[in-house]
Amino acid sequence: ISDGGYGGGPGQLPHLATSYAAVNTLVTLGGEKAFSSINREQMACFLRRMKDTNGGFRMHNMGEIDVRACYTAISIASILNIVDDELTRGLGDYILSCQTYEGGIGGEPGSEAHGGYTYCGLATMILINEVDRLNLDSLMNWVVHRQGVEMGFQGRTNKLVDGCYTFWQAAPCVLLQRFFSSQDMAPHGSSSHMSQGTDEDHEEHAHDEDDLEDSDEDDSDEDSDEDSGNGHQVHHTSTYIDRRIQPVFDSLGLQRYVLLCSKVADGGFRDS
Repeated sequence: ISDGGYGGGPGQLPHLATSYAAVNTLVTLGGEKAFSSINREQMACFLRRMKDTNGGFRMHNMGEIDVRACYTAISIASILNIVDDELTRGLGDYILSCQTYEGGIGGEPGSEAHGGYTYCGLATMILINEVDRLNLDSLMNWVVHRQGVEMGFQGRTNKLVDGCYTFWQAAPCVLLQRFFSSQDMAPHGSSSHMSQGTDEDHEEHAHDEDDLEDSDEDDSDEDSDEDSGNGHQVHHTSTYIDRRIQPVFDSLGLQRYVLLCSKVADGGFRDS
């Protein structure tokens, strides 16, 4: 609309969530017509108006300020290549203030850690290149322990598992693993609590960097293990994230939960 952002429908006020959806939809559709319909200058002005003095963003004019708004704003700016100092000023400090004693990230300072906000906060810090300011060890530990005995993920501590958190909680694990892999490092002290593994966990990885270069024979042995269905297992004794990015949670168990508990026979998915 004329003031830069996109509303949820014709005549509605611009909103960061619907602007995020609209921009991603247009980019996904592709083509000159879709791309040219986005007014980058007006969008940049809209994002600046949503910026708050505390470093965060509000969802709409006079709306709530939270981590979700921060992510949608910076994601839009990154996609359109309009990120600037004004948009990022104080943003890292705001996200950092939302990380709780548990390790996850809440919607706003003082709120309870939540899966959706944790994804939004982590992704925002990655996009503005300040992710190393977070306590990543604590964050990873909190996320992987949200996988319940049903193998689905819960959104908060002591809550029921829910199908929607399959994305919100699993996605941060992937983001963190890629970050650790790119930094050639892993969470310190993560050897005993990185995942809820099973009794089938086996063989100890070496701790030294030299042992990352496996021999052809070792690779063959590991490939055989993966073919036998153990490829998803997490080795608790490892002090690094395997460069092949093995899951730090029970990925096969999560798939079973989604397909057997969340999927509806007539189509679509439910929460549990």
